[in-house]
Amino acid sequence: MGNFDKKKFAELLALAKGNRSINQYALQCGVSSAHISRLLRGLIDTPPNPETIKKFASKAHNGVTYEELMEAAGHIDSSSQLTEQNQFYEFSQRLRQLREEKGLLQKDVAKILGITPSAYGYYEQGKREPSMEVLKKLSDFFNVSIDYLLGRTDIRSPVDEITEAVSDDPELFEFWNTLKEREDLKLLFKQTKKLSPKDIKQIIRIIKAIEDEEDKEE
Repeated sequence: MGNFDKKKFAELLALAKGNRSINQYALQCGVSSAHISRLLRGLIDTPPNPETIKKFASKAHNGVTYEELMEAAGHIDSSSQLTEQNQFYEFSQRLRQLREEKGLLQKDVAKILGITPSAYGYYEQGKREPSMEVLKKLSDFFNVSIDYLLGRTDIRSPVDEITEAVSDDPELFEFWNTLKEREDLKLLFKQTKKLSPKDIKQIIRIIKAIEDEEDKEE
């Protein structure tokens, strides 16, 4: 159990309320407007109980999460350590690596996802499960597959998967290196995760045959 950070809790609650009036937010989450008002002004010395916080989080705006509010209230110990047994360990480690490779801060990626920096921090700490919407946004932004983000494969993207599949065929490998930046084929590349290396090679051979035929006609 941590300490009740009244200032941080008030800031998060204000974000959760968003542009709504206190009365509107109170009505939606089922907590008295007077109680919310006192919390926003830092006039209450004891934190709301987890059930009340759950109500705040259920109607929160601006990506404010239950975990963030619970931590500010002192109900969650923020110093808890991430271990390899944590079910989101692989995701959290890969997410941090991808962010650092781009030279970005946590707040930069949080802005892309439309959540608060502290909410994003829970992903890198392995404390929060990513939704499919979040995974898709991260996949598109970092140009990696969702399977890579979740640690199901070490191949970052469909392009890398094709490169690996044709790496033992010098002719196809050389052709693929001239092909992989083609915008008109990117949709096709995304489908390769469902194919075997043998099938991938066959598709690249077909594309090469078509390209060779077009070159002859020219």
